Amino acid sequence: CNDETLYFDGLYTNKLPTHHWPKFSAAVLRAHRLVRDHLGLQAPYTCLHLRNGDFAEACHKWRGQKWFETLEAKGFLCDVPPEELPLFANTSGGLVLSRAPVNPSLVERYGWRTSAEVATATRLQAGVDDPAVAAFVEQLLCADADDIVLNMFSTFSRHIARIRTERHGEQGFRTHYFKRSLRAKGVAAEGQFAAEGGAAAGLGDAAGQGVAA
Repeated sequence: CNDETLYFDGLYTNKLPTHHWPKFSAAVLRAHRLVRDHLGLQAPYTCLHLRNGDFAEACHKWRGQKWFETLEAKGFLCDVPPEELPLFANTSGGLVLSRAPVNPSLVERYGWRTSAEVATATRLQAGVDDPAVAAFVEQLLCADADDIVLNMFSTFSRHIARIRTERHGEQGFRTHYFKRSLRAKGVAAEGQFAAEGGAAAGLGDAAGQGVAA
């Protein structure tokens, strides 16, 4: 692996100092530009970092540990089912970062781009066959989104948040985390949308009946 990968891993596993982060290499920044242009991500878009696959087991193992219980008590969600993603997305389109494949029907319905597409574009469009570079490209793409939803239990997510602040500052960009309160808002919004849709359908039926009469 390259120096960037070694540094990033060492930050958390060996508790190395984090006040001087290394800059991304020219190769990573070039790959990011090429992949971004190829995927056609246009503002405004949402990025969701769904830490699935290995995280279901990890979250279960962490239960009972003080740091885990503290975050969970604050409402943060560790393992989020993929089918709940629409509850957290504020726009159609965007990017879903996930280790395991996301349901193709959800991807098609909401027009999401996925980690698999980022990896393929990094290899084919940028000409870099390195999973570590593809991961850095993911982080940059997510950091540049208008609205992002991250996983507080994930160091990958926290790295995205750091990149976001470094590139864009604190103003004008919305950074959220998977939380019970955010999910509740999504459920409420979905229920309101369904109710409005039903009301509109009822008005349409009534209007049709009036014409027929």
